[in-house]
Amino acid sequence: MTRYSATELRHLDALGEFQSTRQDALTVECPRCEAPVDQLCVNTITGELLRAPAHPERIARFERKDVQA
Repeated sequence: MTRYSATELRHLDALGEFQSTRQDALTVECPRCEAPVDQLCVNTITGELLRAPAHPERIARFERKDVQA
């Protein structure tokens, strides 16, 4: 049986939340970088993939869509 430290457990929990948020956000287009559904957000200056789950505007758009459904 594996024992995790409190720090490791917090990291695993945060990673799960990160992945869940990213998957939810991928169901809508991003109004900031114009990433289509199923494509990750990119940094609008460098063009590199965003290190966050998605732009805040995209996450908010998903949350509004989820409430309306």
